[in-house]
Amino acid sequence: MEYVHGQSSQTIDLTWEDEQFLGLLLIAARYDCIEFIEWECIKLYGHDRLTKLDRTQQMQLHEEAREAIFTRALRCGYRPSASQV
Repeated sequence: MEYVHGQSSQTIDLTWEDEQFLGLLLIAARYDCIEFIEWECIKLYGHDRLTKLDRTQQMQLHEEAREAIFTRALRCGYRPSASQV
């Protein structure tokens, strides 16, 4: 995936892992469950600074928080696409 930021021509190449993590953050933000990511980050790493995590840590956090986020999001009306199931 290629992302072009704002008016600049800066291109960021995202890996599959980046897309998975960012997708989970987006769902958590839309359905009011960011706290699940923060809590899991604190439990795993002793802080809630997502920008300090490397890709391996992001994927571990994704695995730990995913079920709770999807459970709440589904109760709040989220319907995943076929690629997210």
